[in-house]
Amino acid sequence: MLTVLFIACRSPLPGASADPGASADTDAPADVVPQPGLILGGVVACAEPERRDTEGPVFQPDLGADWTAYTSEVSAFGMAVEDFTGDGLIDIVLPDHDGCALFAGQPDGTLSRRDGALPEACAGMGAAPADIDADGDLDILVATLESPEILLINDGSGIFTDEAAERGLHQERNDPTMGASWGDYDRDGDLDLFIANHSYRGEDGSQPPDPGVANRLMRNDGGGVFTDVTADTLSAAAQLGYTFLGGWHDLDMDGNPDLYILNDYGSRIYPNLLMMGDGAGTLTEADPAAGLTLAIDAMGLGVGDFSGDGWPDLAISDWGGVHLMISQEDSTWYDSTLASGMTTDHADQVVGWAMEFADPDNDADLDIFATFGPSPLELPEDGMLENPDHQPDALWLNDGGTLTESAADWGLDSTGNNRGLVVADLNGDGWLDTLRRGILTGDTILHRSRCGAAAWISVRLQATGENPAGIGARIETWQDGERQLRWISSGSTSLSSGGPLVAHFGLGDVDMLDRLEVFWPDGTTDAFTNIQTRQSVLIRQDDIE
Repeated sequence: MLTVLFIACRSPLPGASADPGASADTDAPADVVPQPGLILGGVVACAEPERRDTEGPVFQPDLGADWTAYTSEVSAFGMAVEDFTGDGLIDIVLPDHDGCALFAGQPDGTLSRRDGALPEACAGMGAAPADIDADGDLDILVATLESPEILLINDGSGIFTDEAAERGLHQERNDPTMGASWGDYDRDGDLDLFIANHSYRGEDGSQPPDPGVANRLMRNDGGGVFTDVTADTLSAAAQLGYTFLGGWHDLDMDGNPDLYILNDYGSRIYPNLLMMGDGAGTLTEADPAAGLTLAIDAMGLGVGDFSGDGWPDLAISDWGGVHLMISQEDSTWYDSTLASGMTTDHADQVVGWAMEFADPDNDADLDIFATFGPSPLELPEDGMLENPDHQPDALWLNDGGTLTESAADWGLDSTGNNRGLVVADLNGDGWLDTLRRGILTGDTILHRSRCGAAAWISVRLQATGENPAGIGARIETWQDGERQLRWISSGSTSLSSGGPLVAHFGLGDVDMLDRLEVFWPDGTTDAFTNIQTRQSVLIRQDDIE
């Protein structure tokens, strides 16, 4: 079911999940003291946790006739997943070369295609949600391939109008955009936009050897009106790679968003590049000695505190492998791929695309997802690049820092030529579901997780000012001296995709969380204590005393 225990940030939390395997109790225990700004969604009990062991951790649900009937000859890379209609149910927006489609979540767990919700001219490669006009509903930036970007402004009910031109986003050229990401790089309270451009293809379908089409940095001047500041802010190396993704992440933990740019053809043109932010609108190239100037064929990015030291680690996809970069307190990273066991069990896992850190077994450590699939491009005849037709996706489960590839055991080893990936709790039962976007076949595959006995908590924010969803916020949980970190981001991880603006924590056997702390994008911090687990919570910054 796609019912969730929270409404978008403007609304109160509903009291129950429609998932037949879970039920919600909104009555807090007598010893739990109300805390201003913290809205509890009610504890969700898993009715049959044993089914996770006897029937498997995931299954494919029946999502209804509209979803089953949806096909496309050529699909895009990504998707946007959030509550766009304001009814408390998670919706899915699929941009595509043939047009865009909105599938609205229904109370019975199916998805209904909503005709007329998106402009007829909407067609794209990826999408990232954010509340650009700060009116309490979520808008969408649609990244387009060789056509002007589309900025879909939501009327509050899930009806969208393209206002890119009015808001300064149209460009003279029709750039080959792979994705976009939101972040407040100048710390003025509103969301700025990085647009990741790749390259034009040659007539034979190959990529030319010239530098890529310039990436763009669009500064929000307030109210969701943008100015192109690329030339003044981004170096040539930050502009001209064959870029798949640029992620806004505070990698040095100084409170300012940094920009990590992932480039295809990195060994031949421009490698990956880290730009450090000062919070005042200046981005400076990091020293290559930091360890992230990787000359690889990079596509997707996952960001999370895998090592548990309180600093962000990175998972990066490549053509020919994957990379796990572990952070150190001096803002350098080292490659721990082999040491951690993040190897591919299949010779056919060659071309990596999306990557994400997540905790699908709710055991309080981060696991790693990756999608794989062949490239449709014509390859050189020198045989240097392998490109198998069927490449299974991967899931590395974490056991004390050692990873084991387990996708086949979970039934997630799809060979559907997948690209974008969203790992999120789509039905409010506290267990993360997996949504993957296929290319060429047009398939988009949802695997629902069966609930289990382990504890969890999900956190949604309502911030003050022009960034209501709190994009860029860091959230920490503490239990028995152990800390977990999550960040709220949109378009800054995975590939060409943006998932729900929610932080999900697996908590093992913890029934009461010692402490939850929010580091807001405006630099303030708030903390809450003694929170019952197994529930979704909403934190409203305006209500905190």
